[in-house]
Amino acid sequence: MKHIQRTIALLLAALMMLTMASALAQETAWNEERLNTYLSALAEETKDPWQKAIYQAGAENLSLDNNVLAFFLRGFAPNLKSLPKQTENPEGWLSGFFDNVSAHNLEASLTLKDGEPTKNSVTKLKSTVKNAADKAKQAFGQQSVKTALLDLLFPVSYKDAAAFKKGTISPACERWLSWMGLEEDKLLPYSALLYAQTNRQLNVNKGPHALEYSVKATAPDRVLTQGKQAAMDAVSKIALANAMDSEQLQHQFHQGLLTAASTLRKSAQDKQVFTVNVDDLALGSTGEDYANFLQAFTLTDTLDELESAVRELPDYPALEYPKSGRISGAKSGTKIILKVPKDEYARYIQIRSVSNDELLVDLFIRPGGTATVRAPRGMAYLLLALGTTWYGEEALFGEESILSRTEDMEVLSSDYYHTITLGGVTDGNLSSWGASEDMFKK
Repeated sequence: MKHIQRTIALLLAALMMLTMASALAQETAWNEERLNTYLSALAEETKDPWQKAIYQAGAENLSLDNNVLAFFLRGFAPNLKSLPKQTENPEGWLSGFFDNVSAHNLEASLTLKDGEPTKNSVTKLKSTVKNAADKAKQAFGQQSVKTALLDLLFPVSYKDAAAFKKGTISPACERWLSWMGLEEDKLLPYSALLYAQTNRQLNVNKGPHALEYSVKATAPDRVLTQGKQAAMDAVSKIALANAMDSEQLQHQFHQGLLTAASTLRKSAQDKQVFTVNVDDLALGSTGEDYANFLQAFTLTDTLDELESAVRELPDYPALEYPKSGRISGAKSGTKIILKVPKDEYARYIQIRSVSNDELLVDLFIRPGGTATVRAPRGMAYLLLALGTTWYGEEALFGEESILSRTEDMEVLSSDYYHTITLGGVTDGNLSSWGASEDMFKK
C-alpha cells in the first residue's frame, strides 16, 4: 500500500512539474520581444495606417493566466472628455491630449494553445485594433482637434480683417511663438509670415505618424522681399530717413512685412504640404520641412539689407509716383502706346527727336502699367529710367536709377499708331543700351 501511495505521489509531483514547466515555457516564449514581433507581422497584413500605428507601437504590461496572454496596446485615443475645456485652458488641453495619445491603455489579449495564438483570439485582437483605430482617426478628425493641431504650425494670426487693421494678434499666434521658442520681439514679423499663408488644412488619413498640414503658401522670401520694399517705400518719403535709428527702422520693416502679407495672401495659390509625426509634435518638433520653411524667413539678414539701403538714401524725401501717362510735351500727333514688364519697377520715359535731341514728350508708367501719349512725325528715340523710389524729374530714381537709350525709330503720320514694348517684355521691339543722367535734362 505504501508503495502504491509513493508511486502516486511521485506521479503527481511529476505532473505538477510538467504543468509548471509548460506554463513557464509559454511565459518565456511569449515575452514582450516575441509579442511585439508578432504584432509587427500583423501590421504588415493591414493597409490602414492607423491600425499599423497601433500594432507597431508594441505592447506593454504582459501577463499570462490560464493560457490567456493579456497586454496593453497604444490606442492613440485622445479621450477628449477627460481634457479641460480647450477655450479655457489650451495649454492644459494640449498637454493632456498628447499624454492620452501616447498611453498604452487599450486592453487586448491572445489565447494560447500549444504555445500559439488561437484563430479566434487573433480575430478578436484584429477587431479590437480596428475599432480602436477607427475611433482614434475619428477623434483626430474632429474640428476642435484639427484646430488645436493646426494652431501648432499655422495659427490664424489675426481673427479677421478688422483685427488685422487694429493690429490685434490672436492668442493662438502668441502661444505659437512661445511653443516655437522665439523671442517676444519676433511676434509681429512672424504674425505677418503666418498671415500670408491661407486655407490651412489637416489631413489625418495617413495615420498619426504622417499628419499632413497644408496651406496655400506664400514663400517666406517673397514676404521678406516685398516687406522690405514696402518699408523702403514708406521710409524713403521721410526727410533725413538716412539718419533714422535702428529701432525705428525695425518698426518700419515689421509694418512693411504686414503690408506685404496682406497683399500676398490674396494671390497665394501654390499648395504646400508639411508631414509631421504626432510623437514629434508632442516633443515640440515640427519636422524638417516646416523647420526649413521657418529658416527661410531670414529676418535679421533682410533687415540688415534694408538698413544698408536706407543709409544710402538722400537727405530729401522721395515722392509719390505720378499717374501713368503724359507729364509734359506734345498733346497731338501720332498715338504711341507703351507697354512694360510686369515687374516691380516704375519707369520715367522721354521721347526725343533724333535730329536735335529736343524733348518731344515725357511720361511716367507705374509698375506693370501702360501709357499712351502722342508725338510728332519724324525720327525719335526713347530715354528710359527704371527704379522703385521716385525723386522727381531731376533726380529720377536716385542712386538706384537704371538708365538706357533705345535705338532710333520712325514715328509715322497720325494715320498710324505705334505699340512699343520695352525691355523685359517677350518680343520687345526696341533694343537699348546704357545712358547717363545728363541725357535726361529738359
